[in-house]
This record gives sequence, C-alpha cells and structure tokens, in this order.
Amino acid sequence: MTQDNPLCLAFPLVAPESMRRFLAGAPCLSPHRRCVGGASQLSSASDDARSWFNAASLRARAASVSVSRSQTLLPCIPSTSLSHREKMLAERKAIVGGGDPKKAERALRKAAVLVPLCLKEGKPAVLFTVRSNLVSTHKGQVSFPGGHIEEGEAPPAAAVREAVEELGADLGPIRLVARCTAVPAITGTIVHPVVGFLERDVGPAPHGHLDACAAEVDRIFALSLDELYDPALNPQRGDPKRGRSGRWPVFLGDPGGAEVWGLTAFILRAVLHDLVTPLRPKAPSAPGASASGAQQAPRLGLKTPP
Repeated sequence: MTQDNPLCLAFPLVAPESMRRFLAGAPCLSPHRRCVGGASQLSSASDDARSWFNAASLRARAASVSVSRSQTLLPCIPSTSLSHREKMLAERKAIVGGGDPKKAERALRKAAVLVPLCLKEGKPAVLFTVRSNLVSTHKGQVSFPGGHIEEGEAPPAAAVREAVEELGADLGPIRLVARCTAVPAITGTIVHPVVGFLERDVGPAPHGHLDACAAEVDRIFALSLDELYDPALNPQRGDPKRGRSGRWPVFLGDPGGAEVWGLTAFILRAVLHDLVTPLRPKAPSAPGASASGAQQAPRLGLKTPP
C-alpha cells in the first residue's frame, strides 16, 4: 500500500505455497485449520447449476473484465462505482486528519473480506454472516466473513484465514476467483474484498455443519441468486442518517429479517454485475432478461474505472 493512494496494493508476486495453490485454482486450505470434507452429493439441479456457477467459469469471466493487466495476480473487478469510492476516500481522509487518534488509527488499518459464492441445496447463492454484539464495530450488521490483515499477510490469505476462523474448518475447500478494488469502510479502514467459491454445498438453513465463532458471528445465512435478483427483495433507498439522498442498494430475503446494506451491499452488487449476471442462464419468462440470454441484476448502475 502506498501512502498517497491506499488503493494501490498488489498481492505479492512471489507467493508462499498456500498462495500459489490459491492462484493456481487448487482448493485453498487455511494455514491454521485444515479444510476437511468435499462437495456434498449433488442432485441433477446442482449439476445444472455447476455447469456455469463454478470457480473456473467465474474466474474466466473475472479475467475477461479485469481492470488489472497483471498475469500473476488474481483478476480485479471494481468493488463500487468511482463516485462512491471517491466519496469514501474523502471521508477517510477527514477521519485520519480529524484530530481523534483512536479513529485515525482505525482508519489506517487494512482489512480483507471473503465474498463466499456457494451452492445452497444445489442452487447458486451467496453466504453472509450477522456480526455478534461482542465485536468492536458494526455490531449486529450483515457482513462477509473477514477481519484485519496481519503484518506481512496478503489480502487473499487474510480473507481465507478469517473465513475459516469465523465459520469453521467444515466450510470446506475455497477456490479463489477474483479480487475487488479496495474501498474504505465507514470507519475509514481500507477493505480488500476477495471473491471465493465454496466447493461444499452449504445445505439448508441454519447451515448446521458450519461452526460459527460466537465471539464474532451471531448467525449465518445464505441468499439464493433467485432472491438476490428478485426486484421485490432488492429495494434501493437513501441513507438519511448520513444525509444521503441517493438510491443505495439493499438486499432482503433473510428469514431472520436481516438486511444486506452498506459496503457489503455495494460489494455484492458489483460481484453480481461483473461476474454472475453475464453467466447466469435466462430463466423462462423471467422479466428483465436480456436478449443474449443472461438475466440482468436489478438497477446496478455501476461504472467501470478506466
């Protein structure tokens, strides 16, 4: 990371063995806890989904739209619009220079999150966590698994490590697909999203095989792509608490009533827009489907950086 531009962070060209396995597309294992078990027995519906919703297809799609020309790093896609990222960078700058040492220290830290694409009972889905009330920030909010990057640690390794620590070793093998451009959270912390594909079906709610860390995670839930693409569950609204009048993404559908919003929703929207929508087969008689056969995610409105 450079001091002038906190978004200019590249993953190491010379990676440790675990990272070489990630970048080569092999199942990645946490350096602390071994991922055990494989994919569950697949139904014909799961086989159909895996024909397009798989790590190789998603990785190839990411490479085709990558804003990075590197041949040795994960493909990179925008995490949010340029205008939103510029606003968040300006807010981060104000926090760092605002005279509050604790807030400034937090803003200068780096974090990584894993965007866990998965199958839920054979259907393409995305996995989320609801943060516990014991964590220091974002209590009770929906998030992707993740946390602060340790010294000398690359963002993909940090994202996988945190995911296994929060969700347990039975999460199974994770194949890395792409990275997203780094973006500041509301606290100013620079967040590095990493997109991964879970080889093991997460099964029905409450996903009992996953061993959530009670100190960090209150519960786990997954939303299928059918839910994420449903306009009735994808409202957009402003943020009156912060004086925002624009239309900001929100994803509903969790039986427990949790809402996917804020930075998590922006990252999710970008991943759907750039990786999933172009691959997703057209649903029969589905409204909003393009002539090319790929169903469009509702109201994305993202701009790709030059």
